[in-house]
Amino acid sequence: MHIGLLGATGPAGAALAARLASVGHSVTVADLCSQIPGMRPLDAGELSNATAIEAFTAVLLQLNVRYKTRVSLQLTGIGDDPNG
Repeated sequence: MHIGLLGATGPAGAALAARLASVGHSVTVADLCSQIPGMRPLDAGELSNATAIEAFTAVLLQLNVRYKTRVSLQLTGIGDDPNG
């Protein structure tokens, strides 16, 4: 099981509007994620996809260091229907 949080940056105290990309098909994680206001679980497929998610995390960290900011990834085009 691997989870990656997408688009969760913002000022302290701001409402959370984030998506949790989980791999490994854990219903428990998706259920817990659904209980957090502003959070939505996304099924990102098999556990082997964790490698790509982790690799891109390194890119985001490098951008944060280089530009002294907090960048995040935002996925668009996914509707609000939890079943896809």
